[in-house]
Formats: sequence, C-alpha cells, structure tokens
Amino acid sequence: MTDDGPTVFAHVCRMELEGVVSKRVDAPYRSGLSKTWLKVKNPASEAVRPGVILSAFHSFHC
Repeated sequence: MTDDGPTVFAHVCRMELEGVVSKRVDAPYRSGLSKTWLKVKNPASEAVRPGVILSAFHSFHC
C-alpha cells in the first residue's frame, strides 16, 4: 500500500489502535532502529502518555 496513508491512519484511529508503523518503499527491510521507519501514534490512544517526549515519533490528529 503506498499512497493511502491518511486513510490507513483514519482507520487506525477509528479502531482505537495505538498507531501505525511504516517504512520508505525504496528501503530494504532491516530490523532495529532506522531512519527509514516512521511510527505515527494515535494521540487518543491510552498508550500515548501526556508529558512523554518521544523525539523519534510523530503524533497526528485523527
């Protein structure tokens, strides 16, 4: 799935999931931390705690 990120994230929010993890389509799969992976958290999720700064993660509104 490539060009439908906002729709996927809207479904994540509706399903009350924590978020979604994606990677660049041109990047090979490698385990561990990488700049090619992006985790977008659902700000309404109980797993997202107020006051915690996660510089490597992004939060978007549903």
